[in-house]
Amino acid sequence: GKRFIPEMRDIKVPEALGIVPAIGFLCCIIFAQWVFGKDDVEMMVTFNSALISVCFMVLLGFMDDVLDLPWRAKLILPLVATFPLLCTYSGSTSIV
Repeated sequence: GKRFIPEMRDIKVPEALGIVPAIGFLCCIIFAQWVFGKDDVEMMVTFNSALISVCFMVLLGFMDDVLDLPWRAKLILPLVATFPLLCTYSGSTSIV
């Protein structure tokens, strides 16, 4: 980044602006869930687990922009974000 270039240190760059489209995306998806998916409970559980995973990844991106997380955390936290999807997956898990 810019902190290693001495002449670029004084320029203000908004880093955490990715949260704005992410919140817009989440609002649209939650609205679509509210409008279209009121009768199928099993689909809603899977849908909500996907929303939780997306929310966690948005939070990870925001935390990375604000706190400048180390690479170890960037590799481990996406694994944690997949747990809601793994818990609700009902298909085959064998690889052939």
